Amino acid sequence: MKKISLSLISAGALAAALYLGLSGGPAVNARPAPTKTIATKKRGGRGLASVAAEPAVLQAEASLEEKPLEPQEKESVKTFLQLLSNYQGFNNAKDLAGELKAAKLNPVIARDSNKDTGELAMVRTEDALPGTRYFHAQVFENGQGQSHAQHLSFEIRPGKDSMEVATSLIKQTFRDLGTPLMQRDDYVMWRNREGRIVSAKRMGLEDLRDNYFNAHSPEDIGTIWVTSEDDPEEAEES
Repeated sequence: MKKISLSLISAGALAAALYLGLSGGPAVNARPAPTKTIATKKRGGRGLASVAAEPAVLQAEASLEEKPLEPQEKESVKTFLQLLSNYQGFNNAKDLAGELKAAKLNPVIARDSNKDTGELAMVRTEDALPGTRYFHAQVFENGQGQSHAQHLSFEIRPGKDSMEVATSLIKQTFRDLGTPLMQRDDYVMWRNREGRIVSAKRMGLEDLRDNYFNAHSPEDIGTIWVTSEDDPEEAEES
């Protein structure tokens, strides 16, 4: 099946219907300058809140959790990485949702059709494994039994060793990554033999503001975003 890069516009249109119920609205809201607000769905079901993103407030509230990941949280990361590495192992979005349902993560599927791209299924989970949240998948289906997982991702909570754990477990799970194409303290990116891009990104304030799909607050600075997706450059050329 032809791989197609999903535009932000089409993704946003589909996301609006699905995520207003799951995350309380878009990840970033704007107030009149100079104050901006980040809407947040806090961990543990604490509900939505708005946190003024003024420099002094951010400095006080954006402190990272220094607690390292617990063994159970590391197991959660392993579980999701297995799903990301097995992106060709499920037949369609429904099969993926079945695996998530078996893990008691309450998956929700939203679909959108386009004559050029076929049907796009977006899969999210209402619940999360310890230390993680916001599992997200975008699966193209052609209606003839063929599908392709264009994007899979999840987040790991901020922590003293979260980035180290993420990169170490990625290398253990994805066996054919080799040397990273890009490596910084806050970002590591690989490309496997099939052209798949795998990455781990420690998210700063601007990353949180720019994330359309997931609601965040300043306390989420340092969250690790792990992705497995088509190479955007290859998809544009295909």
